[in-house]
Amino acid sequence: MVSLQGSFGAVIDGVTSKTAKFAIGTFIPIVGKTLADAADTVIGCTLLIKNAAGLAVMVGVLIICIVPLLKILALVVLYKAASALVEPISEKRITNCIGDVAGSMVYIFGVSAAVGFMFLVSITALISAGNLSAMIR
Repeated sequence: MVSLQGSFGAVIDGVTSKTAKFAIGTFIPIVGKTLADAADTVIGCTLLIKNAAGLAVMVGVLIICIVPLLKILALVVLYKAASALVEPISEKRITNCIGDVAGSMVYIFGVSAAVGFMFLVSITALISAGNLSAMIR
């Protein structure tokens, strides 16, 4: 649905932009052509600002996704270290249990990384659907 709205919006934006440029170029007597070209430049600049904002959002989302992954990796390292430190003084079952918890945390890390990747892909799709109007223009 978002892609349909983005494509319809892109067509409407492209027609509106060309109509505005034609109207400015035709109905303003002396400097109409110059103003129409300036309007095209302003539209290009707004697209550049929109892309920069999209990049900032992607960096923010990437930071949001990386922080929990780093915490999970830190827990894996702590559990592995605890398993290694406890091994000489405890039963083998306790050491195996702590090692298995570390292995389970690795699986949780994999699932969290996959979900973070899917989240990044969905955000990218939404941002590119918003930029579709500029590509058609």
